[in-house]
Formats: sequence, structure tokens, C-alpha cells
Amino acid sequence: MAMGSAAFAQDGISADTTGGKKAPLQTFNHKWSVGVAVSGNINIMTTGTAYMSTVTYYPFLGTGIGINANYRLFKWLSFRVGAMSLMKSHRWENAITIDGNTASTSSVYENRFVNIPVLADFSIGKKTRFHLFLGGYLGYWTNGHIIGSEIPFLSLNDEGVNNDYEFDSRRDNRFEAGLAYGLGLAIPLSNRLEMDIDLITHYGLTDMQKKYMRQQNPRYNTTTMLQLGLAYNF
Repeated sequence: MAMGSAAFAQDGISADTTGGKKAPLQTFNHKWSVGVAVSGNINIMTTGTAYMSTVTYYPFLGTGIGINANYRLFKWLSFRVGAMSLMKSHRWENAITIDGNTASTSSVYENRFVNIPVLADFSIGKKTRFHLFLGGYLGYWTNGHIIGSEIPFLSLNDEGVNNDYEFDSRRDNRFEAGLAYGLGLAIPLSNRLEMDIDLITHYGLTDMQKKYMRQQNPRYNTTTMLQLGLAYNF
């Protein structure tokens, strides 16, 4: 039997040493992986109102798509770097009263960002693995779009708005940075392929505005994403 097994090995056919049982999936034995992911998110734009007491900001839903690469240093510790195109939107509502009459308008600001997260990935489990992500991210505000209505000065007649956001270099801070953290679940589909389900938050620490006027209110994005992805291990 030993000679037969050796012959099979030389012919490129490995001998069955598992007794006919299916070998367990061991995706964590691989050092590298690359993946793609799609996401849905909710973005909260945190700010004050101060002199704009009639204005209220609301969270809004968005989507994203991204790629990532993962390097496993130990069985329980990996490092992940990614790049994603992400919509960080919010809704803005304004109620104005003139001579006892009140008019209310609402607009949605759809802001597109490119984010680059860098995460430490702590994991446990043999087949299905549970993940804890801790790290940070850098972002760039690429473009924006406004849909809704606005009230012209000293008027209660609202006007429709559907146009691209026009950046002002004196006002808009297009660079963003913050903390990134979350939880994940990796489900092996084969020894090379796994499905990832991640819940990750990007907590912005930089103001969307520059210091362009007195008594201005800083604006910070907090974006929580539910990501579904596929990763290939090698």
C-alpha cells in the first residue's frame, strides 16, 4: 500500500488520509485575502443650530461599494486596508414664519466620499469566525447633489431644487478623518472563498467646513454601514 500511495503522489494525485471524511474548512490558515463589498448605510450629520433655530437636520440612508486587502499576522490578528465609494447623506428641514404664516421646506444633501479605512482585525472561531475591527480612516468629499426645495429671502413661496452642490474653497473642507470600528462575521464557502457580513461605523472627527465665519457650527459625519462581501484567501 505504501508503494501505491507513493505512486499516486508522484502522478500528482494525493492519497486520501481522511478515511473518506470531508476535510474541515480552514480559511484562517491563509496569509492574504482580497475582497469586494457592497453596503447600505445611515449617516448622521451632527451639528448645532445656534443662529439657525428654525433648521433641523435628520439622518438619511445611503449606499457604498468597496474593495479591501487583508494580511493575517497571527491566527487571531489581521490588518485590513480598503477603499470605498460611499454616500453620506442628510436631510435638512427649515420652517420659517413671516407675519404669522409658516412655511416649511426640506432638502436632501447627497454627498459622495471616497474613504480609505485601515483596521486591526481581531477574530475568534474555527470555521465561522467572529471579528472585532478597530482603527481609523481618511476620506475625501468628491461631489454632492441637492434635491428638495428652498424658500427665497422674505418669501413663503418655496422653489424646487435639483442641482449639483457647488464647492467653495473658502468654506468647504473636503478632507475627512476619523475613527473606524465595528463587528463582523466570516462564513467559509470553501477553503479559499468566504462571505463577510460586517457592521462598521466611521466616526468623523473633522469639520466639513473651514473656519470661514464667526459663530459657525461644526458639522461632523457619523456613518454606520452594513456590508456584505466576498473574500478570496491565498
